[in-house]
Amino acid sequence: MNRDPIHILSTKILDEAILQQAESKNILIDCIPFIQIETLDTIELQQQVVKAIEKNAYFIFTSANAVDAVSRLINRKPQLKVFCISGKTRNAVEKNFPGSSIVDDAPNGVELAEKIIERQIGSAVFFCGDKRLNTIPDKFRDNKIQLQELVMYETVLIPTKIEKSYDGILFFSPSAVESFFSVNDSTACKVAFSFAASTHHALQPIISEITVSQTPSEQGMLNAVIDYYKPNS
Repeated sequence: MNRDPIHILSTKILDEAILQQAESKNILIDCIPFIQIETLDTIELQQQVVKAIEKNAYFIFTSANAVDAVSRLINRKPQLKVFCISGKTRNAVEKNFPGSSIVDDAPNGVELAEKIIERQIGSAVFFCGDKRLNTIPDKFRDNKIQLQELVMYETVLIPTKIEKSYDGILFFSPSAVESFFSVNDSTACKVAFSFAASTHHALQPIISEITVSQTPSEQGMLNAVIDYYKPNS
């Protein structure tokens, strides 16, 4: 028996392969970006990144955007010592800095901070965006670990009022949640699919029906949609 397609909105542009895979499952995804990433590119920032590399510092990444920003800023691919979020962020590290040592990874900032603290390191450099959460800085301060923060990109909200009704909406960051609900009310979102714990926390005061991806990646988000709706079953 043929079923009506499941209509999903993604608040970011998804890879074409993900869209095709979704369509094969009778899931139609519209992509409307609700945030824009603007990479920072200054001589001072470049010098700070190079200095961290030369010091063989521990690099902390909690977003693929920060990884990409660091890669664009330097003209080489050094082998780094990295703590990072698993999934998309780890994949970005492995792609941009092949041969680097992934000392530890975790699915969210809280667990990542705890793993870093367990390693008893003395200091690290946190490459982040201007809207980064306080999780890692707060935990480092409480455990007397020196942390240098380098803001590599800025997040610009681009709210869009949606007129179409969707069965579910994919949110990949707290900023996307903020952007979406600045011009849309909660009735516009029947079911929210969350990229990670921080996005889930941003959604909780607004939406009651939330599913969190098992892995922080586009594939993980699609898997969450498939598991929820069970199309073609």
